Amino acid sequence: MHLVWFKRDLRVDDHCLLAEVGRACRAGEQMLGVYVYEPIVYQADDFDVCHLYFINESLVELRESLRKIGGELLILHGEILRVFEQVRRHFGVSKLWSHEENGNSVTFDRDLRVDQWVKKNGIQWVEKPQNGVIRRLKNRDGWATL
Repeated sequence: MHLVWFKRDLRVDDHCLLAEVGRACRAGEQMLGVYVYEPIVYQADDFDVCHLYFINESLVELRESLRKIGGELLILHGEILRVFEQVRRHFGVSKLWSHEENGNSVTFDRDLRVDQWVKKNGIQWVEKPQNGVIRRLKNRDGWATL
């Protein structure tokens, strides 16, 4: 099972991860999209109710768009590692896909915890850069050629 973790990029059109996962699914593998309402994110100082309205509207459209291409979207709530562990146990996740998020320290620290979780569970995590931000660079020299 390929799990596509939607964080901030809640769209189907021009979504490079979905194109790659789509190729795997055509080869017989399964894909499941997931969005998690995380208390640590929506309780952060930089989160506002207008963000929640936007997310809710976007998730309705995302679910409809995924269904049109034969996918499904789980919308869950809770601490990310607990949620992912439940999904792993229920669906047998072998690969996690997501964009590298360029959010705040809350989401960066969360992603570090997810990195430890996938390693512990033998799950491959494919993170794709977006918006020109590339994580884990030792320096910025030559970033434009990556």
